[in-house]
Amino acid sequence: MIYLGKWNSLSDAASYLRDRTGETWTERAIISRLIEIGLDTVSVNVAGDIPLMQPYESERQKATPYGYAQLLQVCEVTQFLHELEIAGEARPLALVNEAGIRFKTSTPIPSSAVRLSRDEIDQLPTGFHRLVEAMKRGEYPELRALALGEAITSTEDLVPAEDTHAATPLANALDEQSAKESVVTAADNDWKAVARELAQKVGEERWSRGEREITARNVSKSVAYRLGSIDPPKYWGKRGQRSESNVRNEALYGWKFNPGTGVA
Repeated sequence: MIYLGKWNSLSDAASYLRDRTGETWTERAIISRLIEIGLDTVSVNVAGDIPLMQPYESERQKATPYGYAQLLQVCEVTQFLHELEIAGEARPLALVNEAGIRFKTSTPIPSSAVRLSRDEIDQLPTGFHRLVEAMKRGEYPELRALALGEAITSTEDLVPAEDTHAATPLANALDEQSAKESVVTAADNDWKAVARELAQKVGEERWSRGEREITARNVSKSVAYRLGSIDPPKYWGKRGQRSESNVRNEALYGWKFNPGTGVA
């Protein structure tokens, strides 16, 4: 299996995910998945020969190549990724460095310049993939048993006739599953509170980047993804991960972002 570094290209990420999930991942598929999960930021390795200028500088001023590569974050991520998915290169509306200084460039950034962290790559597999991985690690033994075809055919599978108090391993597994379902049901009651906490966190991240229009509608996609990424998946609905509209209409109905005094 390929080992990931701190920052990884789309090619590296595709190779890693192919080994991890057993499915064919391409660079374009990764870009599509990044659009789907709604990452707030995407980093790019801007080559030293790409001219950059400050946003306030006149277009008549000559943009200056820095002479060395820089890892910058893309502003307006969704638009950038959509263009990247279609054309294989894209012109970001703006780029920002670690110091918060913004740049712009008229030179297209190729998909080969995109860099993903290990945490970002770990978010790419779906909830189904993560559940399969958990089962391989020995978690959810009752689901693993069902997946292997150990179905219940009669009540004798649960309790032997000679001893109505002695449970079989399968009965124990079912009891364990019942207990887990009770825990999930209890946790489900407060998923809305967790979603609001995540919405506040997403809002604070965007506020710190200079964004000022923060609403339930424009954060619900990120909240839905982060809520579904919590492992184990105790905040899922009955049909799997909660959708963006489910989060927006139920958990974030009436929610307002509060910048607070501690947010810059």
